[in-house]
Amino acid sequence: RSPIGQPPGGAQAYISTYADTGRSITPEAAREAPTVYACTRLISQSVARMEWRVMRREGGIPVPAREHPLYRLLNIEPNPYMGAMVWRESMLLDCLLYGNAYAVIERDAVGRVVGLHKLRADSVEVSRGPDGMPVYSYTSARWGGSKSTDQVWQAYDIFHLRAPSLDGLLGETPIYLVRNIIGVELEAEKFVASFFRNGARPAGLIKVTGTLTEEALKRLRQSWQSITGGAENAGRVAILESGYSWEKVSVDPEEAKLVELRSFCRSQIAAAFNVPVHMVGDATKTSYASAEQADAEFVKHCLANWASRFEEECARKLVREGEPIETHISF
Repeated sequence: RSPIGQPPGGAQAYISTYADTGRSITPEAAREAPTVYACTRLISQSVARMEWRVMRREGGIPVPAREHPLYRLLNIEPNPYMGAMVWRESMLLDCLLYGNAYAVIERDAVGRVVGLHKLRADSVEVSRGPDGMPVYSYTSARWGGSKSTDQVWQAYDIFHLRAPSLDGLLGETPIYLVRNIIGVELEAEKFVASFFRNGARPAGLIKVTGTLTEEALKRLRQSWQSITGGAENAGRVAILESGYSWEKVSVDPEEAKLVELRSFCRSQIAAAFNVPVHMVGDATKTSYASAEQADAEFVKHCLANWASRFEEECARKLVREGEPIETHISF
């Protein structure tokens, strides 16, 4: 009956979230990485905006069944406070960042599904019951402080969307599995921000023979800035008096490899999410023909897989046994 999957605290959680850069790569921290944010947004919005078709088999032939109550739940309003696109997008974001997404299934007196109420993924704990089946506990204090279990549900009452999983019970998120490369991208972004916040690097130096007084130094800086500073003065010729010389400051070629590092991080993180790199801001090596082929592969190998996970859980939990109803997310 011990918890399965990622524990909410303790040594195992501590080890699994820390990258070698020294930063804890939690789902919230990982979203600050531009590539992680771009990948999760692209996948979740792409699947969320598609029509979730509800089909009824008549004589072995599937025909649209828009009058079925399930169609409204899946395409218009799964609950009174959330639209269908927002619900699907939020569920996928949780699944991509936490590995799992949960929604409570509300049923009426005869067992028909009338609502899907999303739960916070970081507030749900999964454990095995006496019969070996998963039990879902919602806790009000997930991190720190005393925990109190607000409610417990059986597997039949929870719409559980899983990421790829080793044990088949809890999904694993790329956030933990590729945390080192995410940590590198976060550190690269922090370095660039600090580089410019601290004045970056001067374009050049004015060398003066002798020593200037503080007043002379101030006057020289103001004079030089008024002549050459600003976009409107770009390219103007500066004339230096005797005793002054100009020396250009160039960027160290080794430091210029920061651009290559950021490109490498982008490609590796995109690969972990199964997203073509040109879709997350790197089209340097992508032609029109290769981009078109990559788009088709993205639908086939990434979006279709996530759609199948939605469809399978819907067939297991939302369609009543024996009812000739099937659902498909169309692309």
